Amino acid sequence: MYEVCIAIQYIGIVALMLELVYVVKKETSRAQLRLILCMVGMIINFVGYLFEMTSKSMEQALMAVKIIYVGKPVIIFSMLFFVMGYCKVNMSNIMKTILILIHTGISCLVLFCEKNTLYYNKIEFVDEGLFPHLKLGHGIVYKLFALLMVAYFVAIFVVAIRRFRTSNNKYIKKNSAVLILVDLICCTGYGLFLLRVTNGYDTTLPSLLISTFLMSYCLSNYSMLDMVATAKDYAMNQFNDGIVLLDYDDDIVYENNLARNIKHKLGCDDIAFVDYIEEVIKDKKIKAIGENAYQFSKDYVETIKGQKCKMYLLLDVTDSYNYTERLENAVNEKTKQVVYMQRTVISSFATMIEARDGITGMHIKNTSNYVAVLVKALQQEERYKSIINDEYGQMVMDAAALHDIGKISVPDQVLQKPGKLTPEEYEIIKKHPTEGANIIKLALSNLEKDEYLEIAKDMAYSHHERWDGKGYPKGLKGEEIPLSARIMAIADVYDALRSRRHYKEAFDVEKSCNIIKEGRFTQFDGDLVDVFLAHIKEIETVRE
Repeated sequence: MYEVCIAIQYIGIVALMLELVYVVKKETSRAQLRLILCMVGMIINFVGYLFEMTSKSMEQALMAVKIIYVGKPVIIFSMLFFVMGYCKVNMSNIMKTILILIHTGISCLVLFCEKNTLYYNKIEFVDEGLFPHLKLGHGIVYKLFALLMVAYFVAIFVVAIRRFRTSNNKYIKKNSAVLILVDLICCTGYGLFLLRVTNGYDTTLPSLLISTFLMSYCLSNYSMLDMVATAKDYAMNQFNDGIVLLDYDDDIVYENNLARNIKHKLGCDDIAFVDYIEEVIKDKKIKAIGENAYQFSKDYVETIKGQKCKMYLLLDVTDSYNYTERLENAVNEKTKQVVYMQRTVISSFATMIEARDGITGMHIKNTSNYVAVLVKALQQEERYKSIINDEYGQMVMDAAALHDIGKISVPDQVLQKPGKLTPEEYEIIKKHPTEGANIIKLALSNLEKDEYLEIAKDMAYSHHERWDGKGYPKGLKGEEIPLSARIMAIADVYDALRSRRHYKEAFDVEKSCNIIKEGRFTQFDGDLVDVFLAHIKEIETVRE
């Protein structure tokens, strides 16, 4: 049994390290930071307890206990903060400070336990039970700490139950149920330890280990965290107009500076601000706020899990409000901004999709840069001057980022498979061009003009077609393949060759160019290949 307990410690440490790497890669949020703090405390606690289990003297065992208490107090209050924040229960800064000071004080008392009897009033080394360990007498602070932990477990249970009962969203109910399970597992482990039914082994540790994995599941399952951070990075901070995003409960999860200033001028809290925006949209009126006039509109952002969340646009229409004769131009300008925002948000989702199969957002940036170089080079070729004008070229460059958006429909187990795909799995992969074209049509048809829409659809649908007709999804050949898709095909394959994937290392420039050259008039349009390779130095210059 002793060997099993030792194995549990080693497995726990390795599992926590792997989980920590996984959580660190998630988009930064308060929930993520609190979970990271909890896991760091867990790792320290597991290491310390392993030292205690293998100690041969009182000095070694006492040092191990001190290591344990560097991490142990951190675990429980970071878990409390995680659940409270996740369930949207506000804790005052004073309360947080008090709890942090209490747990810091407990760590200090244990670190200097030879000089006080507040936490341990008796310390002796015994060779009994599953392994040699310290037999400790418990002082008043230890008993108060035990009561505090019980209070934490009760608080977590209450807020998780409340969140479960008050929310109508199935994802929130599901995650609240997971948090209730976290609490019950922790209580069970702690209770078994206090009742001394495990022959000296602290069952609190494996129960907390299981709990951190369940909390990681909650962090991943609540996809709004990723959506907000990604959309904010790619789109929302680029606008001079106000932007407000709501979560599943219609609570504000993001607002840019302009929206925050408007709310401040109105003297509203979050709830009143949302109600005010809805009322203005319903009345279809332009509102004067301070020295400016705003027109409000509402849109929906769909997450990977299919949930639709509201997004408000607070468009500054001061000029058109004050000068009627400029109204048409101002509206057109704002419409362009909305179109740009739509493209940028969808491009940010395309970046998220790329990350699902281990590819960073560099693939989208690189392929878009290659397309830009190739388009500009083709504009200098006599054959393409009349075909690729500035407007067409710009639309091809803008649409390049959306070429693989159809991968949203591919299951993770297929998209992330490290080995060779089965014929059935390859057939699933081959569906992503069709799905991508459908997504673009649904997402952009109400805003984009027809020519851009067709170019974006062509690039998504036909970039895996081959010049010799052996491609997919339709088996087009030669100039049956739209020019924009032929351009995209070369850029897509070249970046795949030059980049590391989970199934291969990155190829150097020479090998990559040779493979592209071998595809002349078989996989690729040979004329485009010649222009591409003639500008390979410029291609490599724009590669990130």
